[in-house]
Amino acid sequence: MPQIRFAIRSLARHPALMLAAILTIAAGVGSNAVIFSLIRAVLLRPLPYRDPARLVYLWQTHPTLGNLQVAWPDYLDFRNARSFESVETYTFEAMNKVALTGEGAPIQLQATMVSAGLLPMLGVTLASGALPASNRPSDALISEALWRRKFSADPNIAGRVIRVSGQDLTIAGVVATRTAFPVWADLWLPISMLEPQLRETRRFHPLEVVARLKPGVTLAAAQAEMASIAQSNAAAHAATNRNMGAFVTPMLEQVAGPVRPLLLIIWMAAGLILLMACANVAHLLLTRTLARSRELAIRVSLGASWKDIATLLGAESLVLALAGSAAGAAVAGLSLPVLRDLAARRIPRIEDITFDRWVALYAVAAALLMAFVVTLPGLARAFQRTAPSASRYSRTGAALLISEVALSFVVFVSALLLTRNFAALLNVDKGFDTTNVLAVATTLPPDPGGWDAAAELFANRLAPAIRSLPGVETVATANMAPMSLESTQRMRYATRFGLAGVAYREGAYPVAQLRWVSADYFATLRIPYRAGRPLTAADRNQPVCAINETLARQ
Repeated sequence: MPQIRFAIRSLARHPALMLAAILTIAAGVGSNAVIFSLIRAVLLRPLPYRDPARLVYLWQTHPTLGNLQVAWPDYLDFRNARSFESVETYTFEAMNKVALTGEGAPIQLQATMVSAGLLPMLGVTLASGALPASNRPSDALISEALWRRKFSADPNIAGRVIRVSGQDLTIAGVVATRTAFPVWADLWLPISMLEPQLRETRRFHPLEVVARLKPGVTLAAAQAEMASIAQSNAAAHAATNRNMGAFVTPMLEQVAGPVRPLLLIIWMAAGLILLMACANVAHLLLTRTLARSRELAIRVSLGASWKDIATLLGAESLVLALAGSAAGAAVAGLSLPVLRDLAARRIPRIEDITFDRWVALYAVAAALLMAFVVTLPGLARAFQRTAPSASRYSRTGAALLISEVALSFVVFVSALLLTRNFAALLNVDKGFDTTNVLAVATTLPPDPGGWDAAAELFANRLAPAIRSLPGVETVATANMAPMSLESTQRMRYATRFGLAGVAYREGAYPVAQLRWVSADYFATLRIPYRAGRPLTAADRNQPVCAINETLARQ
C-alpha cells in the first residue's frame, strides 16, 4: 500500500519518536502476550486427557482438615456410585519417595501406586513399551523425563529390571510427558503394592480418587449421590466417618483453581500496562500531529479529503503498532522458556505454555486495538478545519496526561500493596528462627529397616559426623520440615487424640498434626518451651511428647 510506504518514510525521518513509540508498544503488547500465554496454558486449554470435561476428583471432607484424600474402604464404596462411568485412584505425592540404585549414582524418585484402570480411563499415551499386565505386581512404568535423563532414551527399555528401594521392578513402558498423570510422578507402580494395613481400615487416607461422569450426569447429581454415600458411611462406621463428608470437583478446577485469582489479577495488571502504553503513544503522536498542522492544512487545500487524512494518520499508527507488537511478541516468545523454568512446580500446567497461533492472534488484536486508540487523538486534532486554539490542544493533551497519571497511580498503588504484603509475609513470626539454619531432605534406606534403620543411621552416624563439622552447633531431624506440608497432604500426619478422663462421642475425637523429631529439634530452630521440660535423647521410643500453645489452649 502506498499509504504504508509513505508512513514508513515519514516516521523514519523522526527516529527518536519512532523508537520511543515502538519500545512503548513492545512493552505493553509483550507483557500481555506472556500473560495470555500463561492464562491459555493454565486456565483455557483443555486438559490433555480423553474427554476431560467429564473428569472429576472425589474427596472426603472433614470440618477441621477440609478436603482430604480417601481411605481404601471408602474408595471401594465410591466405586459403586451410579453417577460415574469409572472410578480410579492413585497414592498422593508425599507418600512414595523411593531410591533408584544400581544405575550409576543413586537418585530419589517420586513414585505413585495407581489402579489398573487409571491410565486407560484418562487416555494416557506411552512413548515406549506397553501398559503393565494387571497380574504382574512387579511391573512398573517410568516417566519420559526419567527415561531420557537416566536411560538415554533406550528404545529397548521395556523388560529391563531396575532396583528401587531394595526391590526389583520390571519396566513395562514409558509414560509420555504430554499426557502423564499425575504429572509429578517418575515411577508408576500397581496399587496392589499398597500396604495391607492401609487397605484394612478407614483411619488412613492414602488415596486421591479420579472419576469419569457418565454421559448426561451433572456435577450436582454426582455431588448429591456422594453426599448420600458419605451419610451412609457416617452411620455405619461412626468411629472413623462420623464427621466425614464427600465432595466432587471438576479436574480442571482442582488443577487450576488455586492459581486462577492470582493469574487474573496479573492479567488485569498487564491490561493496565497496555492502556498506559496506548496513552503514552497517543500523546507522542498528538504532539507530532500538532507539529504537522500546516502540512495537513496544505493537503486539505490541495484536495485531500478528511478520509485521506485519516488514512495517512491511521497508516502511521498501524506501522508503529505492528512494529512494536512484533518486537513485543519476539521478546515474549524468548521469555516463555525462562518463565517455564522459573515457575516449574509452582504453577500447574506451566509446561504447556507456548507461543501458539492463539497467542499470536492475541498480539495482533492488541496491535490493531492500539493502532485505533492511538490514532483517535490525532484525528480529533486534524479534523478541526479551522486553526485550533491552544486551549483545545491543551484540553486533549491534559486528558491524555490525566489518564496516564491515573493508570500509573493504580499500578503504583497495586505494586506498593503487593510489596507491603510480601514484606509482611517475610517478616511474620513463624515461631522458629531460620537464621544460619541449613536443611537437607533425605529418603529412608532400602527395606528392611525402614523408620528404625533411618533413626539408627541418623543418631549413630549422620548426626555425629555433621556435628563435628566446623561451625556446626546443633543437628536435628524431623519427618517433615516446618511449613512444608501442602494442603492436600494434611491428613498424612493428622491424628485423632483424646485426653485421659474425658469422654468423647464416637467419631468426635479432636484432630491434631503430628511430627516426629529428634531431641535437638527445638534447640536448632530456637523454639522456646513455655512450660515443662525439653525432650531429650532418653525420650526416644517412650510415650512422651511436646505440644504447641494452640493445642494447649484447646
